[in-house]
Amino acid sequence: DGVTWLLHIDADELFYSPDCSVVQHFTDLSRDGVSVMNYVNHEGVPERDNVGNFFEQVTLFRQNLSEFPQYVPSKRPTPGASPELLTPEQTALRTAIEFWVRRSATRQYFVGYENGKSAVAVIESAFPLSVHEWSPPTKGLLKRGCHNIRQLDSGGCLHYRKDSACILHFISCGFDWWWRKYSLLGKFPCAWFGGAVPIPPSFHLASRDSVSACDPQQAQAFYRAQVVLDDPTQIQEQVVARVLKRITRPQQIILQRHKAQGRSKISAAGEKMLREECRPGGECLQVVS
Repeated sequence: DGVTWLLHIDADELFYSPDCSVVQHFTDLSRDGVSVMNYVNHEGVPERDNVGNFFEQVTLFRQNLSEFPQYVPSKRPTPGASPELLTPEQTALRTAIEFWVRRSATRQYFVGYENGKSAVAVIESAFPLSVHEWSPPTKGLLKRGCHNIRQLDSGGCLHYRKDSACILHFISCGFDWWWRKYSLLGKFPCAWFGGAVPIPPSFHLASRDSVSACDPQQAQAFYRAQVVLDDPTQIQEQVVARVLKRITRPQQIILQRHKAQGRSKISAAGEKMLREECRPGGECLQVVS
């Protein structure tokens, strides 16, 4: 049917290719003989509770921790130990990253997964290893697999390929979306796969408990403390440290399509986005209507 690549992503995710069109990206992979490609994921950060279309309204993203090989985690002070020698950039990076860990009730940097998502060339007998990974049918084809997740230990199976394409994960972007998700999930067990895999202490379990308590006011306070970042000073410090990144191109593409199809009113902010000059190279976002 003309399908050459298969990518598994969820309803709250976008595949984003900033340097070329999506078609060109996968054409290049096929040309280079790549059999499977694992992509780094970045996590959306809402700047307010009330979010409608998160693809259109959320433009701030927390970068995957693998993007920071220069990050030196804080250590507990040890009597007599030599002082750490960090550059100003390393200090700012540490402060920005550990801001998220400190504010998390479960000491998480991301509130969701950090290990990316995968696309596979359509080959007979290719199969999913999980919701995050595809595998070609033979070891020979697997050796032609690639990833762009820095510091990933793939056991020597996949090779690092410098590529800016990524998954933008809009997890829990908007209080109403978060509340409805965990209301729907209900009081689920503390383990996956029928109890085979325990779920560690996490935002996922804490969200279950917060929503199942049936106290919207308390739940909203939890949500704001764990998810929303609305402090302009903190946002600017995070952006300067490159832990947060402003990505507006997906929003621009969606607004352009809405305007062309007459599907919605365009806000003043949307009009400003539409007036900005488009980057060369065509659309860089896969949008499914």
